[in-house]
Amino acid sequence: MIRDNNCKIYHSPLKILKPDNPYSFFFVIFFLLFPSFVFSQGIDAKAKAATVDVYLDAVEAGRKNSNQEGAAENSPDKAGPVVRQEEFIQAVGGDNRKLRQAALAFLGEDGFISFGLQLARISGQVKYHIMFDNDYSVGGHGESALEWPIHNILSGVLCALGVNSPDYENKPKYKLDMGFWFKCFSRASGKMKDSDWIQNDKGYIDYNDDGVLNNSANWATNHDGKDIYSESDTNVEALTLLDLDYLYNFLIRPKYTLGVLAGFRYEMFKFSSTSLAQAGYGPYGPGPFDAGYTDTQNLKWCEYAVKTQLPYIGIASSISPWERFTLYFKLGFSQWVRIKDKDVHLYPDTDAVLGANVDMISRGVCKGKAYLADIVGSCRIDPFWTWNLGFNCININTKGKLKERFYYQGYLLGASDDIDHTVKTSYWMLNSSLVYSF
Repeated sequence: MIRDNNCKIYHSPLKILKPDNPYSFFFVIFFLLFPSFVFSQGIDAKAKAATVDVYLDAVEAGRKNSNQEGAAENSPDKAGPVVRQEEFIQAVGGDNRKLRQAALAFLGEDGFISFGLQLARISGQVKYHIMFDNDYSVGGHGESALEWPIHNILSGVLCALGVNSPDYENKPKYKLDMGFWFKCFSRASGKMKDSDWIQNDKGYIDYNDDGVLNNSANWATNHDGKDIYSESDTNVEALTLLDLDYLYNFLIRPKYTLGVLAGFRYEMFKFSSTSLAQAGYGPYGPGPFDAGYTDTQNLKWCEYAVKTQLPYIGIASSISPWERFTLYFKLGFSQWVRIKDKDVHLYPDTDAVLGANVDMISRGVCKGKAYLADIVGSCRIDPFWTWNLGFNCININTKGKLKERFYYQGYLLGASDDIDHTVKTSYWMLNSSLVYSF
């Protein structure tokens, strides 16, 4: 990354950076084991052994009860589904019935609660871009863009509670959903790409070479286009996603629903880069000011963290072409996105002790818009268990201001406080989950 030379000069000790959270491992283990414990306590052995014949007997019993009442509102098409589920619970007995009774007591006759485990594949990128304008004599306009890849495996938990329509089974009138994902098996995430553009290459070289190559006009020419480019191995140090939404279906029919929703999404990505391979073009190529560099020691030279708060609104729908299969759709929009990010550059050069001496720290705050889209296919295995397979994507576009601090051997050397800054996040997820409802 190139540096903004239009800065004020200060001198003060470098503040100690906060270390990574040492308890994150135990946090992950808790969320992996806790749902398993709940599952083991909530599923009675009789329910596990219940066969399709038992369920069909319960269905038939529910239909007979509905037909005996004779009223139109208690026909098999309406009251039957509710009776069928209760008859099945009575047939299998055990703790499932107790859990169902607890849900009824909390949410009412048509209430439900569900929870499950999920596994996802995520792929995309976070693009961090800055622009600044120095005096032309020291470089003029400059830009730098870092593209951090997001390719990883996630695991997580989900839960929901709501109230079904009294007329149709498994058609919620109100529903509160929560999904939580975190980095699971893989740390490697691909190549981070860093590109730099400088307007007045001669002035930039003269200003940054400590007087060694003054009068660069005698040998250098300004170069149009990208001036410096590098790639480095990227690790995902931490990744957390949380999505909470509330759904209200205002239109419910036997085969479809239509509703509105409001939600909140939180995202946290933390990356690091090692094994830098950099090339320069024009006056930054082979020659007096060669910017080419290849790290052969697998040194960490950059860390980047971004946190996103994303409240959103949207519409939701479902289609049930078959009795046990439903497709769910969700479209969301937000113009209230807020992002905070931090970029730390560690330079393995003569003026720094890597890991203890930080050359540059940048902090930014951005605001902007986001678009979200989900599609989920849900297959009901029995009245309690459901398997889901979904695809969702998100696009976030924000802009704001960045503050940079430059250091030399632990002391603050300079600062810039008014740098134009954008952060764009886009990715897709393929998600599979197994859900238990009562």
